[in-house]
Amino acid sequence: MDTPINIFDYSPTRSSPLENEPTTAAIETLFEALVAQTKAIMRFPYDPKQWLARARTLIDLAYPELACGDAWKAEHCCRTLLRQYNTAERIRLGANSGFWMFDQQEASQDERKVNMQQLLLTLQSTASTLISSICEGLGVIEIVPQPYPWLASRHRTRSEALLQQINRELVASQPLDTQDWPYCIVKRGAHNVPGSEFSADEALGIFAQRAIPAGTTIVKDKGEIWACTAPTSKVWSRSLGYVFKHPSPSALNDDMETALLHWIKDVDRVDTDRALLRIRSLTRCVRDGVLHPLDHTVVARLRPAYRNEESLRFSLEADIVLANKALLQAGIDILANHNFDTWVLLTIDARLDNNCWSEPNARCLSSLFALFNHSCEPNVVWEHQDDHRIVHMRVNRDIEVGEQLFVQYNSYLDDRPVRERQQALRRWLTEDCDCTRCTREMAAEVVVQPGSTYQDAEWNSGVVDPPGLLW
Repeated sequence: MDTPINIFDYSPTRSSPLENEPTTAAIETLFEALVAQTKAIMRFPYDPKQWLARARTLIDLAYPELACGDAWKAEHCCRTLLRQYNTAERIRLGANSGFWMFDQQEASQDERKVNMQQLLLTLQSTASTLISSICEGLGVIEIVPQPYPWLASRHRTRSEALLQQINRELVASQPLDTQDWPYCIVKRGAHNVPGSEFSADEALGIFAQRAIPAGTTIVKDKGEIWACTAPTSKVWSRSLGYVFKHPSPSALNDDMETALLHWIKDVDRVDTDRALLRIRSLTRCVRDGVLHPLDHTVVARLRPAYRNEESLRFSLEADIVLANKALLQAGIDILANHNFDTWVLLTIDARLDNNCWSEPNARCLSSLFALFNHSCEPNVVWEHQDDHRIVHMRVNRDIEVGEQLFVQYNSYLDDRPVRERQQALRRWLTEDCDCTRCTREMAAEVVVQPGSTYQDAEWNSGVVDPPGLLW
C-alpha cells in the first residue's frame, strides 16, 4: 500500500453497490491518500490516529474488511497504551506515540497523563464506533473477495526457483528407488485450467516424467498446514502481552505452536478448522523465518479463485482478531510489522480456500496435491489417511511420458449430469470445466434434471467430503 497503485486493477470488495460511484479522479485521490497514510503508519505504527485515518480512506474505497482491520488495530493500540500508562508511573508517550519517555515528575501530579489517557479513551471509542458502523454492530459483513491492486508483482507470479523447489519436494515424496528418475514433475503449460489468472504458458500442472503402470502410487503428500476440530481443554490465558516487547519467533516449535492454537478451538461462533488453518499457515511462516508470508514457498505456489458473483461472510472475530492474537503470541508486532497487514492475511485466505481439502472434522492444505489440476475423467485418484494429513495419490491407468496428470475434485457427483458437476466445481473454478468429458457431454447437450437440489448441498458451503472419499 506504500507504493503507487494502478487504478485499472481496482476492484472493490463491498458486496452492496455504492449510492454514488466515485469518479476516476476521486479514486486516484483516495489511492494517493492511502499511500501517504500507509507511509505515516510505517513511521508511527503506535499512533492510533494514523490507523483510523487509513480506515476511513478504505471505507471510501469500498474495502470494508480492510477498514475493520485498521480500526481494530487502532482500538488494540489504545488498549495497549492505556495498560502501559496504568502500570508505569513515570512513563510518557513521545511524539506520534513513537516512543516512551521517563518523566521526572510524579505521575499522580501530572495533568498531562490524565489528558493523554482521556485522548486514548476517546480514540478507542472512535475506533469501536467505526467498527460497529461497518459491521452494523454484529461484527459480520458480506464482501466479494477480490485481488488487491497493490499486490507486488513478485506475489502475482511463480518463479523458476519456486518450480525447482516444488520438484525437489515431488522427488522427496516418492519411493527412494525412483528418486533418480521421478514419476512426475511440475512445469508450465498446463491444460484445463479454466478461469486461471495465468496465461497458458504460465499455468502450472503436474506431468509424467516417465511411463507409469496403472495402480502405481506416485505421490505421498504430508500436509504441514492442517486443522482438526477435536475437543480440547480451555487453557488459554487472555493476556495479549505487551505489543512493543515480544519474544523471539525463532523459538517457536511444534509443541509451542500446538499450545498456542489450543485456545482457538474454544472460541464460540467461529469456523474453527478454517481459523486454525489460516493461523497455522501464518505460524509456519514465522517458524521458517520467512519475512513476508506471501514469499513462503507453500503460499507462493497457490492460486486463488475470485468469484465476482459470490459474496462471502466476513467476521471481525474470526478473520481479524483471532489471527492477530495468534501472531502476537507467536512474537509478531502486528502494528510495526506490515508484512502481516490485514490485506496479506485475506490474500492468504483466498489461496487456502481454493486449495485445501476438507471433511467434517478436519481441513488440510496438501501442498503437492494442490498443484494437480481437475478433470472429470481423472488419471489419478487420491485418498487421505486416518490422520487427515497424509494424502496418497496413484494412477488409475497406464500413463505415457509427458502426459498431464489430473485428479477429480468432486467424485461424489461423478454420476451426475454435466451441468450439476459444473455447478459443484464453482467452489474451485471461476469458469466451466472444459475437460474431455465435460466437452463431450456438453456437445451431446446433456442437461440437469428438473428438481435437482445440489446447488444447496453442504459441499458448496465449505465442509465437503465424508471420510475416505476420493476426489
